[in-house]
Amino acid sequence: TSPATAEGLELVIGGIHPETGDLGSYGPPMNRADGLAVDTINEMVANVSGAVTAKFVSADTASTAENAVSAARKVVGEGASCLIGPVTTPEAIAVLNGVTKARKIAMIPEASAVKLRETDDAGTIFRINSSRRPPG
Repeated sequence: TSPATAEGLELVIGGIHPETGDLGSYGPPMNRADGLAVDTINEMVANVSGAVTAKFVSADTASTAENAVSAARKVVGEGASCLIGPVTTPEAIAVLNGVTKARKIAMIPEASAVKLRETDDAGTIFRINSSRRPPG
């Protein structure tokens, strides 16, 4: 859940991208893009009373499944109620099984393997290129 503020709610979005390791060159631009999206959200709601505001926190997956789980736990510990990332399927499955599925936290991975569509994710994985539709 997001903490309540005088103006409304704060949505904390956690970015879990590689900043080091084999795919380390991908993480910094992904974090900048996520941060830009959060800034845009906040600019759009700046004058709306009771609006949801957004905050971005991030952690390095170091391009490994084990570190991706640690990164997910770190940003969730900082209040993230949804995650963007990780980049690879092994990282995404590790985060799913180690963090998001049990805690019912939404994850939008960049990974694109069919295996993510076929895994039991308890409704926590959302992908732009997926045929799955959000509940409701």
